[in-house]
Amino acid sequence: GSSKLAAAGRRAALSIGGYRSRGLCATGVSRAIRAAYGITVRGNGNQIDNNLPRRKFKQVHMTLAQALKTPGLILTWEHTSTRLGRIYGHTAITAGDGHTRYSDFIERNTHGSGRTGLKIFAPI
Repeated sequence: GSSKLAAAGRRAALSIGGYRSRGLCATGVSRAIRAAYGITVRGNGNQIDNNLPRRKFKQVHMTLAQALKTPGLILTWEHTSTRLGRIYGHTAITAGDGHTRYSDFIERNTHGSGRTGLKIFAPI
């Protein structure tokens, strides 16, 4: 289930950037989805949401704070405050501890400001 995706997300993050971003958030999330479910999902941070197969993932509606307490949810933002984030957005997988996210690295600052267009997806 979704905890499988959280574990795969952690492994992907450690294999790419560890605790420092490499600007490859979508690569980390894609790698985790492939490891957990055998599905290849392409696209940037703000494209992944459109490319998730709807037979495997459903959009869910909750606050970011609620989502961060649930392991293995996929978060996607249309835009963030960084130079690349303004273009490509951001995506990450929730750890379930209320604050950690996995992308191309292990993210601890989870309430980054300047992020817009959040969508949340759960494995079905």
